[in-house]
Amino acid sequence: MKEVCLEIEKRYEIKFLESGVARDHVHFLVETTVRATRAKPEQKKPTPLALR
Repeated sequence: MKEVCLEIEKRYEIKFLESGVARDHVHFLVETTVRATRAKPEQKKPTPLALR
């Protein structure tokens, strides 16, 4: 499991801080960076014209 975690750390911007192993599952405490992405500008939708 340690080798897998080290490989994940190399591949992604993740650092494993702690882990806990139970009989049927594993817990991880990880640290990662937030990648900011540019949001797509909202497309202007035509508004219906009100007829009076």
